[in-house]
Amino acid sequence: MGQDSYLRGHNPARSPMNARPLVLLSLIMLISACSDEHIKLEAEGPFPGKLITLKALDAETMSYQTIDTATADARGKASFLMPFAEPNILFLSFGDLVHAHISADEPGRIRVRHDGRLARFRGSELSARIAGFDAELEKLKALHLSKIETSLQQALLSNDPEKIALNQAILDTAMRAFILDFRAKVDDMGINPAAFYALQFADFSKELGYLEQKLRAFDAEYPSSPMTLTLRKQVEQYRATTIGHTPPRFDAIDQEGMPVSPDMYLGNYLFIDFWASWCPPCRTENPLIAAVYEKYIAYGLQMLGIAPMKNENEWRTAIETDGVGAWSQIMDENWEISKKFHVYSLPQNILLNEEGRIVARNISSEELDTLLAGTFGTE
Repeated sequence: MGQDSYLRGHNPARSPMNARPLVLLSLIMLISACSDEHIKLEAEGPFPGKLITLKALDAETMSYQTIDTATADARGKASFLMPFAEPNILFLSFGDLVHAHISADEPGRIRVRHDGRLARFRGSELSARIAGFDAELEKLKALHLSKIETSLQQALLSNDPEKIALNQAILDTAMRAFILDFRAKVDDMGINPAAFYALQFADFSKELGYLEQKLRAFDAEYPSSPMTLTLRKQVEQYRATTIGHTPPRFDAIDQEGMPVSPDMYLGNYLFIDFWASWCPPCRTENPLIAAVYEKYIAYGLQMLGIAPMKNENEWRTAIETDGVGAWSQIMDENWEISKKFHVYSLPQNILLNEEGRIVARNISSEELDTLLAGTFGTE
């Protein structure tokens, strides 16, 4: 056989010496294809034998829904393999109060080790940024708000109107500075799951324009991601509680055990006040709101208080102390009603006209007095 025919007839792939490299190459290609389409999550912590739950943000419910579970082995390790479709944010629960948020921004391997207090990550820089954001937020609060909130609390206890007004004005200024620094931190993150996580701490009542701006950016980057769809729903829901709209309805029981619903007040102006006993600005406003109520009740003004609190004794004591028991008060133990109005911070309020439409939101007792004077012609 000549050399040419040998070369034509020889198949290197069939050679025993080349069989192993070919198999290895196939495995590498298979693993590569898998990593292109999946996220492999390896979890570890001092939780041997515990059930570890992996959840993903679901746009339909705007909450984290379980997608897989695994029992940690004797070393406290468990692993998950999930298909990667588009960027999202995950929630890993080790049981009880131990958890971690994870950025699922690209396929690959993510390792998370939780020591019961803090989570540390390998293979996901954005997950590490999420883990560190809570501490950064607390630093911002300490820098801008903690001292003045303490000072306002002391002024409230002294019952000195001038000190209360001065400290409230200082707090308002401090809050504006806090919001600017908060925005700067979020902007520095870019558009990704870490930024989405940070935006969940934003106060929609003060940040709607900023959140709409971020929604446009997410929509341009990830138009069909659960993060974008959730953020869009959040913005739309808050818009529905702004001026000109009819707010969501609810049914509840007040402090006297009587059923309450906003529908009961149609035909009257209704001031809905969100407050709590642990909120100094709320306690400052309560007696002033009571004075407005007494001034305009003859003209048909009605009020309804909603307190997202769990301690009933403190709630009832504050109602009596502040003199706000002349109208229905609701203890919103799990923030269920408050969330319908996109209330995540206090104090907040809305004013409804006779048709049940919102005509004002988050106004002071003084602004409420002025608005009602014009409405009822008592100026």
